[in-house]
Amino acid sequence: MKNKITIILSSIFVFFLFTGYLRADDEANSNQKITQFEDKSFTFKATYTYADLSLLMLSTEDRSDVPDDGMDLNYYPDEDTEKLGFEVSYQAFTFSCSFSRKTFSGSQDMFLSYFERKFGAEAFYQYYKGVMLADNDGNLNENLSPNTFDDMKMYNAGISLYYFLFDDFSYKAAFYQSEKQNRFGWSPFLKVKPQFFRFKNSDFIVPDSQKGYWGDYGELKGGDFYNGTIAVGLGGTIPIWNFYLSAMSSVGIAFNHQIIDVGDTSITSNEKNFYWDIKISCGFNSDSFFAGFWWMNDSLYSSLGPYDVQLINQQVRLFVGFRY
Repeated sequence: MKNKITIILSSIFVFFLFTGYLRADDEANSNQKITQFEDKSFTFKATYTYADLSLLMLSTEDRSDVPDDGMDLNYYPDEDTEKLGFEVSYQAFTFSCSFSRKTFSGSQDMFLSYFERKFGAEAFYQYYKGVMLADNDGNLNENLSPNTFDDMKMYNAGISLYYFLFDDFSYKAAFYQSEKQNRFGWSPFLKVKPQFFRFKNSDFIVPDSQKGYWGDYGELKGGDFYNGTIAVGLGGTIPIWNFYLSAMSSVGIAFNHQIIDVGDTSITSNEKNFYWDIKISCGFNSDSFFAGFWWMNDSLYSSLGPYDVQLINQQVRLFVGFRY
């Protein structure tokens, strides 16, 4: 594992060193590529979001005595996945908030960000209550009992820090629409992300019929994951008239400290694991009006003994807004 980490970190360093030499020319052209709307400092958008914060526990063992649905447990939000919300930007700041369509006390997603041309910070908070055990198609797994946990809560909070190597790619144009990308622009970037994730239930979350397969984790009730991630990626936008297509993706290493509640005891461990994310946006962006959608998938990997753990934060958002 140490050799793999050394290789990845060395590759990140060489990648940034190499891409730095590709650009001696274009700093002066960045202002022509991006419109900042200095006379229109405010943007407002209404949003409709499908958000899915899921916890997957997958066995790494191949056992012939275990049924197909015996070792893998997929915990998905029960119902509160569709949200209505709003987003407001003023100069370098953006705040977004969305709530369950059914009740404001249900699932919540919030973030606050600050972005300059090369540096950005995006703080986020997510809360979900009510979880179901799903099959591989994302539907309620009728073969397991219990398969719903109405009191189970999941929290996800942290901050993503970005440093973009080049000036001619605007994150705010791509994903906040508080600026406008006039010509093609791209940039490598470095991402550092401290993060905290918690899942908690008042009782065991492993179904009664599966506890024997899960050994020491058969009485699993919850866990705290403290994660620190360093990643490298690429982002870019292709504008066509007032339409645009933007994409960003990064890969890296996550250092995890985890405290797992099993029965009346806790199991503490430290892990080094893989991280990746991707974000895509497209739509219409004129001087005063904009509309479109974006999709993101943010995946963090860890382990519980012989079991792989995946925390997947996936969102699809439709939006419409204006600037003034």
